[in-house]
Amino acid sequence: MKHRCLSMLLALLAMFGLLLPASAEEALEGDIIFATMSTGDIGQAQAEIIEAFMAENPGVNVEIQTNTTDYENLMKAKMAANELPDVFMTHGWSLIRYSEYLMPLTDEPFAQNMAETLKESMCDEEGNVYALSVTVDLTGILVQMDILQDLGLEIPTTVDEFLQCCEAAKNAGYDAVYMAGKDTRSPAYVLDLMAPSFLLNGESDENEVALANGTFDWDRWLPVAQFLQTLKDKGYMNVDAATADPIFHAEKLVNQEALFIFQRNSILTECWSIDPEANVGFIPFPAQSEEESPYLAGGEGVAFGIWKDTEHPEICRALLNFMARPENVQKLCLVEGSPSGQKGVEVDMGHLGEWVERWSDVPALPWFDRVNLPSGMWAILRDTGSAIISGEASAADTIEIMRENYQKMFSQQ
Repeated sequence: MKHRCLSMLLALLAMFGLLLPASAEEALEGDIIFATMSTGDIGQAQAEIIEAFMAENPGVNVEIQTNTTDYENLMKAKMAANELPDVFMTHGWSLIRYSEYLMPLTDEPFAQNMAETLKESMCDEEGNVYALSVTVDLTGILVQMDILQDLGLEIPTTVDEFLQCCEAAKNAGYDAVYMAGKDTRSPAYVLDLMAPSFLLNGESDENEVALANGTFDWDRWLPVAQFLQTLKDKGYMNVDAATADPIFHAEKLVNQEALFIFQRNSILTECWSIDPEANVGFIPFPAQSEEESPYLAGGEGVAFGIWKDTEHPEICRALLNFMARPENVQKLCLVEGSPSGQKGVEVDMGHLGEWVERWSDVPALPWFDRVNLPSGMWAILRDTGSAIISGEASAADTIEIMRENYQKMFSQQ
């Protein structure tokens, strides 16, 4: 009798679709586009994770589209046409720039597991999350400690001390600041990362308010641009700064040819892969005076969102949850040289972890352009920075370029 009742119950459940087969989840099928601006080891790690995802989901094909040189303008055009990639790198802008084009991901497991340090920069007022940030960005100035110590120098905490270190390094025959201008992001990093020191690092929020409401006086940008020009005019940069290739970043540090580099921590992981005992690290950005605080740049790291109008939301969500698996988070954190964006995922960063701990009490400010400039201004930072280091324009020449483009792009927001 029991067996007969059980059989009848199973038949009724099957009739109403309440009994699923052993493979409860339907196999994913479809093609999606994954857009990234990552190359090198970071891009390779992303590709390996996507290959593993496709191996686990044989009905899915993920086309990787990589654009390093013009990613921001490309995405701006795609936003205007409302034709975005299914999954795309948000490069620090998931909330401020892209949120209206992104699918809310607040209920996804990885959003619930987001590192506390990311919440301020990635959650809107209602607590909505629009991207998976696999890593937490933490950026400073890369430094060759053997050179610093051999010259009897201390870690600089002010701009004047930093320039004094540069002078000592130049006089000793080193490149004080190695600049790889073949990648126009390199000079833009200097402008973007040093801007808070000149504009935001005091008690007054006047500049911050003016940047937010469109009334900023761009003559105040001159000290930022002049800092970059000083590095050039004083001979602190390598002679081929405008054309040097970024593939030599790690080599310059490991071989003790350069003292400082304005670049991401992933370069340090490359250094230690070449020489595990290389005495390199990163230091905070210097302040204007001893009364102000050095700082790091931080916030959203390697992050990806899903276009709200994708035809394959299930595949996209599955891919991001796959990327958020501990082993994949660890993989990306190690090559990026960054802490985990997911709580409970331990990442043995080796030497880099020692530097992260060393500066744990130093404030981490958002990248200047991500909070204070309208969409599209990163490309202008690249253009003006390149013009300064190549000698095509002076710092003063770039002020009007910044002003005109800021006003134009601010009005288009």
